[in-house]
Amino acid sequence: MLIRRMPLSGRSRKTPGDGSLGTVSNTGLYTAPQNVPNPAQIVIRATSVEDNSAFGIAPVLIVPPVSVTISPKTKTVNAGTSFKFSVTVENADEDPSVKWEVIGGNQNGIIEQDGYYTAPDTVPNPANVTVKVTSNFDTSASDTATVTVAKPIEVEVSPNFVYVNVTKTQQFTATVKNTSDQGVTWSVYGGAANGTISQTGLYTAPANVPNPNIISVLATSKADPTKSGGAQVVIAPPIQVSISPTEAKLALKETKLFSASVYNTSNTNVTYSVVEGANYGSVNASGTYTAPDKITDKVVATVRATSQADNTKYADAKVYLYPMVSTFAGSSWGDGATIGQPAQFKSPSGVFVIDNSLNAYVADTGSNRIKKVDPTGKNTLIIGSGAYGYAEGATTAAQLAAPTGLFWDGSYLYFADTGNNRIRRADAAGTTTLVAGTGAVGSADNNTGSSATFFQPMGVVKVGNYLYVADAGNHKIRRIELSGNFAVTTFAGSTQGDADGAGTAAKFNRPTAIAADSAGTYLYVCDTNNNKIKRIQISNANVTNFAGTGTAGYKDGAATSAAQFNSPSGITYFKSGATELLYISDTQNYNIRVIVGGQVYTFAGTNTYGFADGQGYLTKFNTPMHLFIAPDGKNILVADSQNHRIRLLDLEQ
Repeated sequence: MLIRRMPLSGRSRKTPGDGSLGTVSNTGLYTAPQNVPNPAQIVIRATSVEDNSAFGIAPVLIVPPVSVTISPKTKTVNAGTSFKFSVTVENADEDPSVKWEVIGGNQNGIIEQDGYYTAPDTVPNPANVTVKVTSNFDTSASDTATVTVAKPIEVEVSPNFVYVNVTKTQQFTATVKNTSDQGVTWSVYGGAANGTISQTGLYTAPANVPNPNIISVLATSKADPTKSGGAQVVIAPPIQVSISPTEAKLALKETKLFSASVYNTSNTNVTYSVVEGANYGSVNASGTYTAPDKITDKVVATVRATSQADNTKYADAKVYLYPMVSTFAGSSWGDGATIGQPAQFKSPSGVFVIDNSLNAYVADTGSNRIKKVDPTGKNTLIIGSGAYGYAEGATTAAQLAAPTGLFWDGSYLYFADTGNNRIRRADAAGTTTLVAGTGAVGSADNNTGSSATFFQPMGVVKVGNYLYVADAGNHKIRRIELSGNFAVTTFAGSTQGDADGAGTAAKFNRPTAIAADSAGTYLYVCDTNNNKIKRIQISNANVTNFAGTGTAGYKDGAATSAAQFNSPSGITYFKSGATELLYISDTQNYNIRVIVGGQVYTFAGTNTYGFADGQGYLTKFNTPMHLFIAPDGKNILVADSQNHRIRLLDLEQ
C-alpha cells in the first residue's frame, strides 16, 4: 500500500493492535496494511515516555498500490518490423508516465517511449526478448512482455520471369514467408499502360507493347506493407507460328516431315494435328504426316501446328492428296482384239467401268471397235470388225466408225458412233442396233430417232428414260427418249458460242463429254472449246457455268473465278457422303483435275505430255479423254488416248 501523509485533522486515533491499520516500530518506521482500511485516513501518534500526556500525531492516508499492465503480454514480431505496445497505469494519478526499455540492449531491438517497439534486423539469440515498462511515480511498479523475434517477412512471386503476349493473360501466385497472413496486394509498376492485374493475381497484358517492354508485377504483404516481391514480365508482340513446307504433294500412304517455328514466346512447342480428322491422314508429335490409305470426300488435307503457349495461334500446311496411277490395260499402239489376250488400243477415247471389280468397256477409237476387258486387262468381248464403216450386227460383224462416249445401264451399252454421226447400242452379247441418226451430218430433231441427224456426237449419259448426248459438232446437248421410236429433241444449246441460259438460249462450243449426278438432278458437260464445265438443271434445261474462266490455261483455285482448263474432254461424277466430286480429263493440260467444294485441284499429272506411272503428282498422260469412276468410288479408269492405254487411278490402297 502507498502511504500519503495528511495535514493534522485535530483528531487523534489509536492504532489497533490487530494490524489492520498498519504497524509502526519504536524507531518510527510505519508499515501500511495489506488492504486499504475504512476510513482510509489513519493517525500515527508518538507519546512521550516521561510524560505520557505529551504526544504528537501525524495523519496518514492509505491509498491502493500503483499497478502497471502491458498489453499484449506476448507478441511475435518479424525482424526489422515494428509493433506498438500499450500500457495501463493505475493509482498513479499524480504521475502516470512510464519508462519503456528493452532488456538486453539494442541487439534485442529498441522501443520508443510511446511503446513503439522495433525488432532488430536479424533474429537475436535467444529469439525471445523482454520489453519492460516501469511507472515513473512508483519505480517498483512495472510489467514485462515477451517478444519473439521471427525471421523477416518475405514475398515470393511465381513465376518470377515470363513472356506475355499483348492482350494475353498470365496467372501469378504469391507466397508470404514467416507470417500466417498470406494476404497480398497486387499491382503493376508503371500503371495501366503496362497492363492490369486482379487481386487474385491474374495479369492482363496491354494491347500494345510498351517501351520499355519489360515491366514489373508486384505483390505486397498485407502483414507488412514494406515487404513485397516481384516478377518481371516481357511484353511480346502477338505469338506467330510458321510451318514448313506450306504445301506438299503426297500419294496414298506417303509420309512428309513438317517443322514449325513459334515466335514471340519462350515456349516454342507446338501440337500437330490434321484438321479434317483421321480420314485425311495422321501426324505425330514430331511433325511426320502420313497420308491416308484412301481418298474420300476431299483431296486436300490440312496439317496444323498450334502453339502450346497460345492455342489460338497456328499455322497450316496444305497436303494435296494424289492417287497411285498404273496402267490398267494396253501397252503400245495396236489392235489386240483377240479374246482372252491382253488388250491393245489405238487412241482409245471412251471408257465405262461396269462394276467394282473393274470389268470395263473401252471405246478403242482408232481401231473402230469397242472392247470389253476384265480386271486383268484382257479382252472378253469385241464389238466391231475393225473396219471404218457402218453395219449393225453381232460382235465383230458390226462396223463402227471412231466410237467415243459409252454408257452401260445393265442391259445395253449406249455409245456415240462419232464417225458415223449416230447413237447406237449393244446388248450384253455384243449385238448392235441403231438408236438414232441417219449418218448424215446435221442437227435435225425428229420423232423417229432414225430420221434425226447429228454431227460428231461424243458423250452419252442415261438419266431415267432418256439418253443425253453431247453433240459436239452441233454445239448442242440432244435428248433421246428411250422408248417408242427414240424421239430426238434439242435439250440445250443452239449455235456455237458461250452463253448461260435455259434450253436453246444457252450456247456451247464443241461439248464432248457429259455426266449426271446420282440424283438425276443435274447434267455436267465438258464445254471443250470454251474451256469450261457447264451444269444443266434437268428439270428446266437451265445452263450455268460450273467451273473455268473460259481462258485456255492451267490454274487451280476457285471454280468459276480462278480455275482454268485447256480443252477438257472427259468427266465423271461421284458422291461421297454429302460431298459431290467431279473428275475431269483436262486434255490439253495432260492431267486429271477434280472439282470439289467449289474448288478445282489437280488430281494426277504434271501438265506435260508423256507417260509415267506412280505417284499421281509425278505421273504423265498424253491427251487423256473420257474417264469413269467405279461404283464404289475406289478406282477411276482413264482413256489415255495418245499413250494408247487405259490408266488406273487407285483412290484406295
